[in-house]
Amino acid sequence: MAAGIGGTRFNLATLGANQFDGPRDQGTFFNWYFVALYVSAIMGQVGIVYIQDNSGWNCGFGLCAIVVVICLFAFLQGRRYYRHTDLKENPFVGLVNVVVLAVQRRKMGESYDDQCYYYELEDGDTKLAPRSLTPGFRFLNRAALVEPKAGAPTDGSTSCPGRPPCTVDQVEDLKSLLRLLPLVAAALPVSTIISTHSTLTTLQALAADRHLLPSAAAGPLLPAGSVTVFVLTTAALSLPLLDRAAFPAWRAIARHPPSPLQRIAVGHALNAVAIAGSALVEWSRLRALRSDPEPIWVMWLVPPLVLLGLGEAFHFPGQVALYYQEFPETLKSTATAMFAFASGIGFYLSSGLIALVQRMTGWLQDDVNESRLDNVYWMLAGVGLINFVYFLVCASLYKQRS
Repeated sequence: MAAGIGGTRFNLATLGANQFDGPRDQGTFFNWYFVALYVSAIMGQVGIVYIQDNSGWNCGFGLCAIVVVICLFAFLQGRRYYRHTDLKENPFVGLVNVVVLAVQRRKMGESYDDQCYYYELEDGDTKLAPRSLTPGFRFLNRAALVEPKAGAPTDGSTSCPGRPPCTVDQVEDLKSLLRLLPLVAAALPVSTIISTHSTLTTLQALAADRHLLPSAAAGPLLPAGSVTVFVLTTAALSLPLLDRAAFPAWRAIARHPPSPLQRIAVGHALNAVAIAGSALVEWSRLRALRSDPEPIWVMWLVPPLVLLGLGEAFHFPGQVALYYQEFPETLKSTATAMFAFASGIGFYLSSGLIALVQRMTGWLQDDVNESRLDNVYWMLAGVGLINFVYFLVCASLYKQRS
């Protein structure tokens, strides 16, 4: 199932974005793509779970299988209309060759840059050109060296023996990935915080009055595991509003639409504020518990979740748009999967973080009313604030390709 999701969800994002020419249209597509993801997640957490609880798991799984078959049929019907990209060689092989060849030539002198030709491909034909590569990571330039220019000294310090298998474009592709790594690293703490917050919010919901109406002795109950549906709902509702109202207003005021980096920064800030809001709610809950043993109404947990969903509406599509624009052409599918990769790593880091907090503090007890979840939230908010500052520094130093 994981292989199937990896083969469909993120390749579909790349295939869809490839149907458009400009970054503005591609960004709009990613917004609606995430709307579809969030709406489907809501249907799963609410509709499918309800069917499984009331009609059996066989009906739930069977319904999922039927939906997948229908979607596959619909996808294949559009095959003739898609804009297809040409098949190319494995891009990862070229990137590895750049590293290998640069290491093999590590003993070359540092004065080669102005005295050698670089190997390029133009319209399928090879050529030698004295092209200057982008600054930074000059060590990798060695992988594209071919031979000294006419009249250049050949004392061995600038010798470029043999014809390398790496082109200037391959070297530049690897450089662009290395420049993106600090920004990708900034996504890991956000995913860790969101995952940890989801776990702790479920614990809060278990200790709350989960009736949908306040002080109701009867009526429908909100499942504790479904409390995060408010995050999904807010994100799904926010994305169309942002795309059709907020971003055009931004464009009218600033004379340009918000860049992916700006959207990610806003999302990071909202996430930190949301976690701080959860800390205040938990602090209030524990304080009220001392005088009144009655549990709080579960809807008090919702405002921070709404802020969290609004933050996701900013930074998740912003991440995908940034990676899609800045990754090499041959790695577009990898680009759209990077946010999921960061999310997956974040879930593992969240498990380790919770275990570390349990070992080093007394904040997480078996009884949630004896715990200090507010302290954990304040810690997460502090990490989010530090990560926000780190992202701003990385974004200010980053130079976009396009």
